[in-house]
Amino acid sequence: IADSQFSPDPNRPVIDLRDAERKLALAWATPIKRVGGAEVWDACVGKDGTIWIAVSPGETGGNVTLPTSITTSPRRDYARLHDIQPSWILARGHHFTMDGKAVFVAAFTPLVPNDGAPPNAATVTFARRDPWQSAASTDLGTSEGVSGSPIRLALRPEHAAYPSYFVALDLDRFALELPIDVPHARSVRLEQLGRTLEAARSYEDEARGNEVFVPHHATVPLARAEKLYRSLGMTADAERVRAWSEGVTAAY
Repeated sequence: IADSQFSPDPNRPVIDLRDAERKLALAWATPIKRVGGAEVWDACVGKDGTIWIAVSPGETGGNVTLPTSITTSPRRDYARLHDIQPSWILARGHHFTMDGKAVFVAAFTPLVPNDGAPPNAATVTFARRDPWQSAASTDLGTSEGVSGSPIRLALRPEHAAYPSYFVALDLDRFALELPIDVPHARSVRLEQLGRTLEAARSYEDEARGNEVFVPHHATVPLARAEKLYRSLGMTADAERVRAWSEGVTAAY
């Protein structure tokens, strides 16, 4: 790796994580909502319409109280991404908590991105569920014992695709994976809904995201896209993505 990759860049900010965490803790000193023992710290919407909700469950271990579905006006269909927890990927010895409480970020991405103006509010349903569900999960958990759900949350706008507090939560790596994770969640949900053509095209979007992060892994969504195109009788598209996949394999 070139030495330049480890040199300071005057055009990029240097973030003191300790200071960023301190400022975030002050900003989140009071939850914006409480539901079933869980505390909601922030709710925002990114430039592509993805909705992000930062929450501390009231429980520890096992099933915990987290957002499980949302509705907005005008009505849109959403896919839920897998939950995110600060420093979970990096396994740091120290990670951000609010007064010792774990923080999770739940995200819901519209099946059709950039479909009109982003919503300014959402009605969010909470349930006790596994916090590590994959995007393919349709398990909505149980509402038993979750008092006060659903709740309505105002959504503050973000100018980027993800929340600005990701820096303080040390979630930079996850931010890099968003071009993969977001279309993957959409693809899986579209396929579950029987929207096969849209799902195939979304798997292609996932493959493009892989090409700039983990190039060789693009073959996985491309194989899924090929299968869906063939199920629709779209042979030319199936052969096109097959050739694309073979080119990725040859290159890596």
